[in-house]
Amino acid sequence: MRKLTDRLREQAKADADDRDLTSRSDLRRAENTKEERLKRLAQTLVKLKPSQLERLQLDEELLEAVQHARALGDRRAQSRQIGVVRQHLRTQADGARALGERVAALEAGMLPSTRPAPQPAEVDDERLEQWLERFSSEGEPALEEFFASHPEADRQALRQDTRLVARARESGVAGGPAARAEARLRAELQRWL
Repeated sequence: MRKLTDRLREQAKADADDRDLTSRSDLRRAENTKEERLKRLAQTLVKLKPSQLERLQLDEELLEAVQHARALGDRRAQSRQIGVVRQHLRTQADGARALGERVAALEAGMLPSTRPAPQPAEVDDERLEQWLERFSSEGEPALEEFFASHPEADRQALRQDTRLVARARESGVAGGPAARAEARLRAELQRWL
């Protein structure tokens, strides 16, 4: 049986040894983990909508690589282009970690929009109500007219919320998803009116 003094002596000897005892396997494992994280980030960037990419404020080269990957129809070609996006991320080192945090914040809905928020005093309630009424009664023609004057508006969200509000008004059911959709629609209209 080993004595306590023997164990303490061995521990002191190991502590005094200043050599790097990290194995090649440990180094490879760490590098593989880092590359896998970069690959997942690159894939996530390619899956994001253009408006979300704009909010991330990517540098020009990285944004161009991501847009090119999004435009490719062939899966193998897109996979190769994701590798190019990963190379851009690899050159950014610390920037890639910060970008990963911004992407996580964006997906959680915590990243602020880059759109200018209007002052509450600027919003004309009567005009907002007119647009809401037109959206629910006219539908697509009113939406297209609105998008012509406000091309930066979120088309998909406005269309979906308009459909929900119109259906709720037709059926006479108030509250629930329709009320939330109308609140989102009002908030989006306040941004642009």
